Amino acid sequence: MDGKTIDCGYFVTLDRKKIRKADESDDYVLGITSATPAVIRNSGDLNWKDKYVTDEWGRVLYQDVLVPAVTPKDGKVILPERTESQPVLNPA
Repeated sequence: MDGKTIDCGYFVTLDRKKIRKADESDDYVLGITSATPAVIRNSGDLNWKDKYVTDEWGRVLYQDVLVPAVTPKDGKVILPERTESQPVLNPA
């Protein structure tokens, strides 16, 4: 109800037009939160299944990768060296 995300594994219910964590006083349970929803709007069917390493909830794991600076022959730095967070490729 406050706009915060609900972590994976919680039962949820409807409260007016919004979803919130369910508790023992609720008569209706809408479902359970998950990192891998059953229906994803505008998703492609031709994705590489298991391309990335995931946790027990199906969330893709990320690693920090050092990206070297982009420097052409004239020596002027176009993009400085930086660290990017990239998904971990599944070695299987």
